Amino acid sequence: MKKAVYICLSALLAVSLAACRPTPEKPAVADKNETLAKMIAEPAVTGNRAPIPDGWKEELRFQNGTQVTVDAQVEKPDVTSYPVIAVSPHKFTQEDARYYAGILLRNKPIYEYSRVRTKSAVEKDIINVKAQIEDMKNMQNVPEDKRQSVIGDLYQQLKSLETEYQNAPDKEPDKVPAALRFKDDTQGNHTIEVEADLGEDSRGVLIMTTSDDGMTSVLTFSNTSANRNYDTQIETRDSYAGMTLSRRDAQDAAEKFLKDIGITCVQPADTSSRADSRGYGTDDASALADNPEVRKDYGFQFSRVINGIPVTCINTYYGLTYDYESEYDKTWPAEVIDVRVDDGGVYGFLWGGAGDTGKVLNENVEMLGFDSIKELFRKQIFYQRTWSAPLFIDSKIIVKKVKLGYMRIELKEYEYVYAPVWDFIGDWTYTDTASNEPGGIYNVSFLTINAIDGSVINRNMGY
Repeated sequence: MKKAVYICLSALLAVSLAACRPTPEKPAVADKNETLAKMIAEPAVTGNRAPIPDGWKEELRFQNGTQVTVDAQVEKPDVTSYPVIAVSPHKFTQEDARYYAGILLRNKPIYEYSRVRTKSAVEKDIINVKAQIEDMKNMQNVPEDKRQSVIGDLYQQLKSLETEYQNAPDKEPDKVPAALRFKDDTQGNHTIEVEADLGEDSRGVLIMTTSDDGMTSVLTFSNTSANRNYDTQIETRDSYAGMTLSRRDAQDAAEKFLKDIGITCVQPADTSSRADSRGYGTDDASALADNPEVRKDYGFQFSRVINGIPVTCINTYYGLTYDYESEYDKTWPAEVIDVRVDDGGVYGFLWGGAGDTGKVLNENVEMLGFDSIKELFRKQIFYQRTWSAPLFIDSKIIVKKVKLGYMRIELKEYEYVYAPVWDFIGDWTYTDTASNEPGGIYNVSFLTINAIDGSVINRNMGY
C-alpha cells in the first residue's frame, strides 16, 4: 500500500519533534555520563591510533533460534583526530524568520497560511480513493484479511474526505495579509505560518516553530502546486523514463538550494524516490517507476559534517527492548535536513533539531580500539533485544555496515556534545507463522556504542 507522502507543510512533524513529557524530580541522565565527562576532560591524544580494518566478517552464536551474521563494511572518517565539541540548541529568532522568508518566499507579499481546500481539490482525492477501493476489491492475489483491512482503511479515508467536501468552499478564500511574527501555539511553542504566491499555479508555504529552550526548532518550506502529489515510495534509481532530472542533477539542485540558504558543511546521507499514482489505478511501486507518464521525485537526507566527521544519520533505531525512561526525559531530537526535488526543482524542505557548536572540550579524545568495540558488540547484541517472538521463525540478523561517526550526546540536562560513536547497521528478517509470509526491518541501527567509554547509547534518549 501507499506509504505516507512527504508533506513539508506538516505542522504535526513540528509537534512530534517537540514531543516530551513532564520531567520527574530527579536528574534526567542520572550519573550515567559522569565517567564519560571525566574521560572527555583527559588530555588530548597524541601519536598514532590503532588501525581500523575495512571490513569485518563473523558468525555469532544463536539465541532463541536467532542467527547473527556480521558481513560488514567498516566505514570511518578520513581524519587523524576526533574532537569532542560542545553544542547547544538553536532557537529560531525573528531575524532568522526574516532571513529565510526573504530567500524562500522571494520577498513576495506574505499571507496567513490557509489549510482550507476547495471542493474541486477535495473531489480529486475522493475520486482517487474510490479508484483505490475498486482496485483493492479486484486484487485476488492479496490475502483476504489484509485486503479487507486495507479496504476498511480506505473507506475511513473516504468518509473523512466526504466530510471535508461538505464543508469546503467552492472557491479559494480571500488571502489575509500576515505579519512575520511568532505566535504561541497550543503546544507552548512559538510558530510562524505564512504563504506567498510564487507564480505559475504555485504557492510557497513557510512554517517555523521554536521553543524557549530551542530544543524544538523546525523549519519547513513547500513550493506547492496542484500537480504535485507524490504518494508512493518507489525504488531509487539513477534516472527514470519520463523524468528530465537524473539523480545526480537532483542532488546538485538540492546541494545548491542548501548553499543558497546558508546551510553548509553537510553531505548527502540517504536518497529516496516517490511517484504520483493519481489516475493510474495502482500503487504498485515497480509499475509506477517504469511508467514514463508518472511524475516522480527524489528526496535527499543530509548529515552535518564537523571537522571532517559526518554525524551519522539513523532513520530507524532498533537498539533497545525497553525504553520506559524516555517517557520522562525531555529530549532534543537529532538534526534532520531533508530536501525534495522533481523536474520543477526543489519543492520541499525540512530542517529540524539545529544546533550551534561551541567550545572544543578535547581536541583529540582517546577512543577504544576496534577489537574492544567488536567484543562489546558480541556481548551487547543479544542483551539489547531477544530477537524472537512466538509467531516468528527463521529469525536472522545480518550486520552490513559498521560505522564510526559523530552523534550528539547528552552529558547532563541541557549539556550536549558531538562525540564519536559506532553504529551497527543492517537487516532483521524472519517468517511470520501467522501468515506464513516473510517479514523484517531493513537498514536499521541495532546497536550504538560510545567510542570513548564503550557504553551503549539509546538513540531515542540521546545518551
